[in-house]
Amino acid sequence: GRAVSTQRRFLGNLKIPVSSVYRSQVIEGVFQLNVPPALLGYTFKRGGDNEDSAPSTPLLSVYIVLKPSLMVPKTFQETVNTGEDDALVRYSQKWSKEIVSLNMLHTRGIKCIVSTTSGLSVFLPRFVHPLSPPPGVLSGDGKKVLEGPSGACCGEADLRRMMRFVSLIPAAPEWVRFRRRQDVWPTCREMMDVCTGDHEEHALLLCNFFLGVGVDAYMVLGAGMRSPRAALVLTRGAALAL
Repeated sequence: GRAVSTQRRFLGNLKIPVSSVYRSQVIEGVFQLNVPPALLGYTFKRGGDNEDSAPSTPLLSVYIVLKPSLMVPKTFQETVNTGEDDALVRYSQKWSKEIVSLNMLHTRGIKCIVSTTSGLSVFLPRFVHPLSPPPGVLSGDGKKVLEGPSGACCGEADLRRMMRFVSLIPAAPEWVRFRRRQDVWPTCREMMDVCTGDHEEHALLLCNFFLGVGVDAYMVLGAGMRSPRAALVLTRGAALAL
């Protein structure tokens, strides 16, 4: 017969937190592997017919399920003092219940009122507002693509510099910084003062920077395949093709 040789070779890794499997119950999809810069003895196929095209990233098909399944706990609701008008709080709570009651959205986590570092409940959209990037982030090379409310002009290179700036801020979960079970939302200034934040605060800061230079940007909250909580920045228009 034919001899078969089995070798243990490291080709890449994929990290899926147990908390994601626990809350999502099922993780299914095709994910990119985190591949080291050099793999001795292996070559990757090109993404296209052109020899100059970038090599394709290895993919891994994954199906993970907990058996027996575990009951997902309900979201902890902590009672805090409100800093908003009572009518606005009641309307936001009513709106959230109506949205969640829809068949297609019954599993969505809808947030309208969040807690601040001072212990008050604040209307979430108040955190989203134009913010000028710090000095030195915008190159000012004169290649004007967008002009923000403050008069700041930027091009695609400046938008990438803003994303790079936000990505350099260290990430830390809330329970490490605040020692609380409740979801706490610091302002962008508070995040910059402590020089750390979670995924929501990074997305909020980048969204506000984009708004400050005239990009039509939105903050999107949801759940990802590899994380039970996700925060993204959505942009509209042809000025930002990233």
